[in-house]
This record gives sequence, C-alpha cells and structure tokens, in this order.
Amino acid sequence: MNTLVAHDSPARAVLFFARPPAEESRIKRVEKAEAIFALARDRVLAAVDALDDVALVVVGDLGSDARLPVGTRVMEQRGRGFGSKLSNAFTDVRALGYSTVVAVGLDTPGLEHADLEAAFQALESHDAVLGPARDGGAYVIGARVEPSALFAGVRWRSRHTASDLIRHGLICLETEHADIDGRHALGALWREADAELRALLRQLITRPFVAIPLALPLPRQVTRGLDAPRGPPLRTASFA
Repeated sequence: MNTLVAHDSPARAVLFFARPPAEESRIKRVEKAEAIFALARDRVLAAVDALDDVALVVVGDLGSDARLPVGTRVMEQRGRGFGSKLSNAFTDVRALGYSTVVAVGLDTPGLEHADLEAAFQALESHDAVLGPARDGGAYVIGARVEPSALFAGVRWRSRHTASDLIRHGLICLETEHADIDGRHALGALWREADAELRALLRQLITRPFVAIPLALPLPRQVTRGLDAPRGPPLRTASFA
C-alpha cells in the first residue's frame, strides 16, 4: 500500500472505482458500448483535473489507454461483492491520509466537474453525500467519516440503493443523472446526452427513444425500457 500523504498534499480525493471500458461493457451487458464507457472515463478524468486541491486515486484498472493526471495513485480492489469492495476502497484511501473522499464509477457519461464540486461542497457541512441516479442508484458517493456503518445493509446495484443510503444519513444532491446498468438505461441516457454522446448512442439505439411522440401509446418493447423499475422519490437538497 502507498505511504501516507505528505502534509502539503490535498486532504480531498476522488476515488475512481472502475474497470477497463471493454470489461465494463461486458459486465453491464451492453454490447458494443466500450466507446461510451471510455468517454465516461475520460470525462471523469477531465472533471477531476479541473478541481483545485483534489487528488485522484484509481481503485481498479481504467485501461492501458487511460491518460491519468500526474500524481494519480492506483490501488487494487479487494473484497467480495460490490459493497465490500467499495467499503474497503474508502478505508484504503482514507488510510493514505485523505480525510474527504468522493467516489465515482465508470457508468455515468453525464457526470461533470460541477457534480464533483457540489459533492465536496456538501461534505463541508455533512458527513456523507450521494448523487442520485435516475434508476434509484447513485452516481456519486462521498464521505468524510469511516463509511462502514453508512454502507451496512445497502442493496447495491438496485433501485433501492439511493433510498437505503439516504436512510443511513447520506444527504442527496440536487442533480440527477442517468447511469448505464444495462440496455434499459439507454433511453434515459439519450434524453440528457450531448452531441458527442448521442453520436455514440446512435450506434446502439436504432430508433432513439426520445424521438418517439410521448403523447401516443408506446410499443411494449419501448415502454419496457422507459419504465424500468425505479426507487421511491428522493429528498433533494441544494447546496448554494
């Protein structure tokens, strides 16, 4: 494990919890989506690079073509199951000397610099924070305390994830994003995508969901994608 952070190093860190884009595409069962996950990866790296006094710690492997900022630390994932691996990653990053940690993954192409900034700002007055995903998950999880109690019993990678975290005391950010947990998420992602992302999505969606008149009855194969199970309404808070 790496040595502790020097006293003149930042106390804040972004924990990039990820795997190579090709592997992410395979595990999420979204065929030919490697370019989309690579775009999401590169946008996270750019967003972190734009933050002041924030270190980047990669837990996992972003792929051999990833352009990591100078000073990036890379650590291995450890544990069995997503919840265990994420909790251990927080513990390991805190052991490096970072007191405020914000974790992101590879499945939110819409994530921006402002989202990370908002998470760190929220942690100035709260112990933990999450950014809600449209399917009931979370695209950002941040904490300035040991998170094991916050993560206990959370139903990870489900429509209950965000609501479970909120019940454990995490404050919910105002901005919501679509994340990619399967092909059913592509419709929601299209609606918030910019031109660059839509160009990649066109290769996966032959008939973009957003182009269908929503006032008309939708075919079953389309409504199944748009009406994927979601969690209960989330309480949101704005941090000015």
